[in-house]
Amino acid sequence: MMTCILCLLALTPLPQSEALRIYQARPTLGLLGPAASASQVYLPGDTVTLTFDVAGLKLDSEGRCKFSMTVQVEDAQGKVCFVDSSDSPTVGSLQNVSRLRHAAQVTLALDQPPGTYKMTLTVTDVQSKGKATYTHTFTVGQPGFGLVRTQMYADPNGRQPSGCTGVVGQTLSISTVAVGFQFGGPSKEAGLSVEMMLQGEGGKTVTAKPVKAEFRNIPSGTSYLPLRFDVPLQEPGKYTLVIKATDQVTSKTATLTMPIRIVDGE
Repeated sequence: MMTCILCLLALTPLPQSEALRIYQARPTLGLLGPAASASQVYLPGDTVTLTFDVAGLKLDSEGRCKFSMTVQVEDAQGKVCFVDSSDSPTVGSLQNVSRLRHAAQVTLALDQPPGTYKMTLTVTDVQSKGKATYTHTFTVGQPGFGLVRTQMYADPNGRQPSGCTGVVGQTLSISTVAVGFQFGGPSKEAGLSVEMMLQGEGGKTVTAKPVKAEFRNIPSGTSYLPLRFDVPLQEPGKYTLVIKATDQVTSKTATLTMPIRIVDGE
């Protein structure tokens, strides 16, 4: 089964005369996250995040705009697997804009069949009733060991999605989910070793001792394991956050990389 999450992200200026359209659509690594590869193959259980701009929205007499959106997913045979409709928040503008940045998320089931899928977005302007449509194609691969549903947060409780830029002194939180690990031994249990480190612009590891976590005696039948790490921001610069997970039964590894930019506050 698939689920959908919609999240308003940002405002940017644009004259109101432009026709309603969806543009700059691109897959991203979570809400507010960096661009992901357009050719990425998703594991079952992962989340497909599509970030895009909606231009040409009509402002009401109070300078506010709003739209509704329908998300539909079809498989390669044209069978509708999922459909959901939602309204964006009503947004007032201090800049007299008619463009919003938005994102749609579709969460794949852990048993999602492999194949090619078509995700169609239909946006309807609440004020003008105009419509715009965009289609994104993505591929689901075979089940396997990996880290999925990655999201950066501005708080340790995982309630406020964040981008990958922060200020010195701030602590971000990164969340991901391990899937596809195997079970073994007399008790048919699983185990994971996870470590996190930070690399500089040249790829050199700047973390003196990686942050490590061990998960042992994971009961048979457990299909996923949520993971979360605090990311303290201490020195300005551009970095790469690296999380590596190892399946203790098969010795297979899965690596997640996330760009991090740390700026000094004024």
